[in-house]
Amino acid sequence: MAEVAVEDESRESIGPQPARSSEAPDEHLESPAPSLVHQYNDNDVDSEDDNFDSDVDSSLEAHKEREAKRVLITANNRRAKSKFAEATKEAEAKFYRENGVVYTNDESWAKLRAYPLNAHLYVSSSVPRIPTPQGKATCGEGTASNVELTHLHEEGENLVAIDIPAGVLPMRIRFINELLLADFSRNCAMAGLLVLNEDHVAPFKSLIPFEQEIRKRHRHLEADFDNISREKPFHPAVSRDVPYLPWTLSYYLHRQFDKTSPEDDTDRARALLDGYRAFIHVLNTDLKSLVDDYRRIVSRTVERLPFSHLWYLFPSGEEIVVKYPRYQVFRVLTVSGGRRALPGSGEQRVASFRGVSDLVIDCFYIDYDGDKFGPVPFTLRIKPYDDVRRVSNLSVYPLSYETNSPGNKPLHEYLMTRGEKFVELTTVSHRSYRGLTVKEPGLFETVDKIESDVVVDFELAFRLNTRLKPIFGNGVIIEPTPELPNETVDDYHISYDDAEFLVSRWCKWNRETDFLHAYSPGRLSDGHFILLPSRVYAYVLLDRKWCPLDIDLIVTVHKVTPGEHDGFQKLVLPSGHRKIVRALINTHADKFETTESQHEFDIVKGKGRGLIILLHGAPGVGKTSTAECVAANAGRPLFPITCGDIGGETAQEVERNLESFFALARKWNCVLLLDEADVFLSSRQSGNIVQNSLVSVFLRVLEYYPGILILTTNRVGSFDEAIKSRVHCALYYPMLNEKRTFLVWQKNIDKLEEQNEKVDPAVRVQFERKDIEKFAKRHWKEGNRDNRWNGRQIKNAFQTAVSLAQWDCYQALSEIKGPVSPVLKAKHFKKVALASKHFDKYLTKTRRSDEAIAKELGIRIDNSSEEDSGSVSDSSSSEEKSDDGQSFKKSDKKKARSKASGSMKKSKSRSHGKSKRSKSPTESSESQSSETSDSEVNVSDDSNTDGESRQKHRDSKRKQEKRQ
Repeated sequence: MAEVAVEDESRESIGPQPARSSEAPDEHLESPAPSLVHQYNDNDVDSEDDNFDSDVDSSLEAHKEREAKRVLITANNRRAKSKFAEATKEAEAKFYRENGVVYTNDESWAKLRAYPLNAHLYVSSSVPRIPTPQGKATCGEGTASNVELTHLHEEGENLVAIDIPAGVLPMRIRFINELLLADFSRNCAMAGLLVLNEDHVAPFKSLIPFEQEIRKRHRHLEADFDNISREKPFHPAVSRDVPYLPWTLSYYLHRQFDKTSPEDDTDRARALLDGYRAFIHVLNTDLKSLVDDYRRIVSRTVERLPFSHLWYLFPSGEEIVVKYPRYQVFRVLTVSGGRRALPGSGEQRVASFRGVSDLVIDCFYIDYDGDKFGPVPFTLRIKPYDDVRRVSNLSVYPLSYETNSPGNKPLHEYLMTRGEKFVELTTVSHRSYRGLTVKEPGLFETVDKIESDVVVDFELAFRLNTRLKPIFGNGVIIEPTPELPNETVDDYHISYDDAEFLVSRWCKWNRETDFLHAYSPGRLSDGHFILLPSRVYAYVLLDRKWCPLDIDLIVTVHKVTPGEHDGFQKLVLPSGHRKIVRALINTHADKFETTESQHEFDIVKGKGRGLIILLHGAPGVGKTSTAECVAANAGRPLFPITCGDIGGETAQEVERNLESFFALARKWNCVLLLDEADVFLSSRQSGNIVQNSLVSVFLRVLEYYPGILILTTNRVGSFDEAIKSRVHCALYYPMLNEKRTFLVWQKNIDKLEEQNEKVDPAVRVQFERKDIEKFAKRHWKEGNRDNRWNGRQIKNAFQTAVSLAQWDCYQALSEIKGPVSPVLKAKHFKKVALASKHFDKYLTKTRRSDEAIAKELGIRIDNSSEEDSGSVSDSSSSEEKSDDGQSFKKSDKKKARSKASGSMKKSKSRSHGKSKRSKSPTESSESQSSETSDSEVNVSDDSNTDGESRQKHRDSKRKQEKRQ
């Protein structure tokens, strides 16, 4: 019992003891069962003998039974000792010992874990060791394809050369020396807050960070033992020249077979010192490359790393950056994975690159939820790779290793500027965007090309699309990604997890950081700015949808100042239109900025506060372009919608869609453009309940809309008569005459010259302005009303002709050496004109001309006269100025009018002749009456007469249909 007392006393003096894992015995080298050892203990027999001697009344039969039991116990103990000795001898053949460390291969490590006697550390080595002639060990040659360096480590006064392949680490390390583990936990790791696990697996997360503390503690123990050596020079612990560890200080060994124990503190001091010497030996040899890389990581001087060392590159709180597709900075929370599956993991082996899992980085960035800023969890992964890789070539790496300067700025300055821009955009902002949208897995899987004005409105975006709203402080922020079981627990149920230690470090950083709290705008620091995302959610006005946009491609919209040239200068409009539109837009904008200047004439409050402008006329004469210039001139976003966006099967659905679009336009102070508005403003007819409901809903919504609404149509003849009282201003856009057509050509030539100034001279489109102008004049003279081009067709002709010129340039490159620029010539426009002419002829043969059809249906009269446009001019002037700033005499204007009037008469006579051949005399007279009335459509006071004529025409058509 004295030996048992010594063991208990020594354990209490060591300090807190770690919990021990339950282990399954090996099938081949099976250890004696502990229950069997305790059942047949010599001390138990001695105790029973004492009872036997004191019992004088025992019978002879009982004495014989006890003697037989003693013989059985002795035999069993002898067999157990013999079996353990054989297993130890067999295991010893697979061990290699060096400086108190026992090495074995990965496959045998767990099986032989019970037999490394008299050792301080038990190491699983991936590199075979070969004894040198001096009795030392080196790694076997040819064991790895890429040997990194030959390390020299100090061992007493001798230097031993060991070649360690790059990135190759021991799989497992076990602390056998209890004194060493307790002292290391108390003095090096976490200042004794917990006792570390005795088993560790690569990359040894709870050991390497304390490498300097381990060396410092080793030097201190060496100095202490030098003092003991001078005081007790003849003590066995001092004179011993080999590492030694008594059984009472060893983990996981069958101590019942070893009767030795430390005699005093000197033995314990020597055992602890030998343990640290063994520890230093492992750090200087097996873990040297890892220790060296860790030191370089701490000093920010590491350039390349193997995959097995990456864990130390991402400590908690580290700022890391992802370069592609855009720079985005995160802060690290925890790191897991990145290790090989333990041998013997069976079906649990991770299916990855040679049994190595991805390195998983739990991190976060700062985002905005429409109200405040906060941390959003995110997870990054690095795939395993061979050999070593430059840190800056990794998919994610510390921000301090990035040397590029995007936008000619240092990276930190660029990120700060971008973060400040993000904060600025958290308020509702009208901006312009040109580029690709941002892809977000699970939310936006496709990438679209955007060239439009946008409205950045986080609060509305998250309210309408709840999936987009970030959630703060969840996910890996509160529950880190767990380690894979096959990397931390083997089939023998040995746990290698450093979870308690790592969680304590993670919790410590979480308590000390301020980045995991929510902040209101205005309280962000520089550290927050660089963590803000590179995308914002905005509404694309041209596409009518929400998209994630790259913040670097968002630019401020230029606002036109009074007196500054704007888009109107580039439009060819009827005389006076520009002045009317500018006056209406600017005065209406002032009403909303100052309440004092508001003039309401409606009896019902809140009714008729909007501005509704109707632009009608032939296609391609500048109606939509006018709306775009109106928005730019007012400094407001243009919100174009179509009937397809509003359309629905019921009036209720149409009203709901209208209200939603109008609500967006009101909130963002947009100029609302409803293109081709005739679908919802057609004349109401008795019996058609659906159409009548749609028109009624649209008219009512128009009346109460307080913003600017522009309606465009080329079918004004089909409008309901009630629309006239809802429209504040109706402007007619006639077909282009010769003069305005030539101005459109000149505007497009000017635009081509502007584009040439912005591109590389090698790709500029060369052209002769006079040649193109000459073709434009000839094209007008040779054409007729059916095949002359409008403004949109002229623009399309320029695009097609430039493409033809570029194609000719590409073909010439194969024949001519040196740079060749595309040359735009009149022949390219001739090709476009020929193709257009053939198409126009085909359409005319198929369904007559567009002008004839519009006239027949009573929806529009294509008149080239500017008088019908209701233009405003200064009659007191002897000369008039057109909208492009060029003047012409009244006599010239009269000639142009007479010429246009003559052509109109010829056109009417031709159309009238055709209608005579196809209609009855009654219908012919009605059609002629309709032509006469429709020709008077303008913005003058004759609108009532015009409406009656159109009504008579429609009544006549309905009568004819009934007869048929």
